[in-house]
Parts: sequence; structure tokens; C-alpha cells
Amino acid sequence: MLDKRTVRLLVFLCALVVSLTVVAKAVYLKRQETASFLLEHSLFEDVSFSTRTANTQSVKPVQNDSDEENNYIAYIPSEFRQEVRITCRYIKEVWIDDKKYTAGDCLTGVREGVRYCIELYAKGGDLTETGWITFYFAENIPSLYINTDSGSMDAVNASTDHSYAELATFMAIEENGTVSGSGRCTIKGRGNSTWTSNIAVKKPYNIETEAEVPLLGMGKQTKWSLLANLYDGSQLRNWLAYDVAQKLGMPSAVETKFANVYLNGRYNGLYLV
Repeated sequence: MLDKRTVRLLVFLCALVVSLTVVAKAVYLKRQETASFLLEHSLFEDVSFSTRTANTQSVKPVQNDSDEENNYIAYIPSEFRQEVRITCRYIKEVWIDDKKYTAGDCLTGVREGVRYCIELYAKGGDLTETGWITFYFAENIPSLYINTDSGSMDAVNASTDHSYAELATFMAIEENGTVSGSGRCTIKGRGNSTWTSNIAVKKPYNIETEAEVPLLGMGKQTKWSLLANLYDGSQLRNWLAYDVAQKLGMPSAVETKFANVYLNGRYNGLYLV
């Protein structure tokens, strides 16, 4: 028979083997997940920016319209002004302007409108990607985040008659970080020439919330329009018309607010809500 001391030792060794097996499996699965992501995506797909608040959203850099490969723009929301942090899952190190960052680090010394060299190093390997990134910082403009359940807007944008609506979540955040509306919604296209025009890269949308919400501090509604103001470089004509109508007390006048709209984490432009 085995004595108690030997039994305890065997139990300890068995538990240790089980624990090491679990850890090894977790490491293996994590490496497989990273490898699978890198096979299908650019490392730039893993980079986003956030801030340390309870209601934070993350925003991804968007590809610049230029023909230069890996040339990105990061549109930083108003509520991030005090603190911008790197968010990534598969990247070990991010170098911006010869400064090293890891997940959770706060950006320092970044200036608006300056193009910086950015280098990305993946976890568990030497795979790297390099490119350029330029930062722009919003001021005194609220943000509206819409994240579709599918993670894509392709089906919505392909629906020429606006018959397709995508299920999504939404969150409106004031420039001071206060949430002014959140929940479930659907999003679909709207408009005619502003939808089908060859220059309509910034499309207009309608969203319908599950419950009435006072979005961006406006009166409670379920149906909201996101006007792209495609043909108005000033972005002011529609706002001015609605504002004058409200001040004149016209019965059909509606409230409006400007907001920077992010679709699935990517900046889509300034909209009139």
C-alpha cells in the first residue's frame, strides 16, 4: 500500500500535468487563432484606438483615398481628446514615429495632420507590416456608433431600393463622454441621387430603434435619418433650413444635430441626424 505522503505527491503531480496540459492547449489555440487571422487579414485590420471610459467604443483607421498602399487616416472622436489608447489583439508591438506601443498604451506626442510611419509586429512571429498613418481629432462634435450584427455594411449598401435592413446596435456619445442614447436598431439606405451617385461614397441612411430614445439630446423617437449632405460642401444648408423652420415655429420643423458617424468602428463622415 502507498502511504499518505506518496498519495498526496501523486495527486499533486496529476493535477500539475492536467494544469500544464490546459495551459499548453490554450497557448496552442491562441497561436492557431492568430495564424488564422493573419492568413485572411492585414495586421492593420487589428489596430484600433479607444479611451479608458465605461462606455468607450473603439475606432479603426481607414484607408486613405490615395493609391498608396497601407496609407491610413485615424479620425479620433471628440470624447477621446484627453486620452487615446492603442487597442489590438494579435499585434505584439506598434511603432509610430519610432515610439513603441503595446495594447493599452496611451499615444503621446501625436500631432494632427502629420503623416507618421507605422510598423506592426505580430505576436508569435516576425511578420511585420509597415505603412503610414495620419491623425485627425474631432472637437465639440458628438459621435454616433453603429455596429451591425454581421460586422459589414455591404448588404445594406448593395440594396438599391433600400429594402434590406441590417440588425445593429447603436450608441451616441456626446463630446464630453456622456451617452445620449443606446440600444438595438436596424439600419438601411435612404435617398435617390445621393444614394446612386458615382461620388456617393458617403451614403445616407435611416435607422429605426427598438424603443423611443432621446438621441443626442433630441426628443424621443424611433425613426432617425442620417443625412450625408453629399452635394453641400459647407454641410450647413439642410441644418440652416431646419433651424430657421424651428425658430419660426413651423409645425413640420424637426430637430437636428451634427454627429460624426462610425460604422463598425470606421469613420464614415459628418452627418446631420
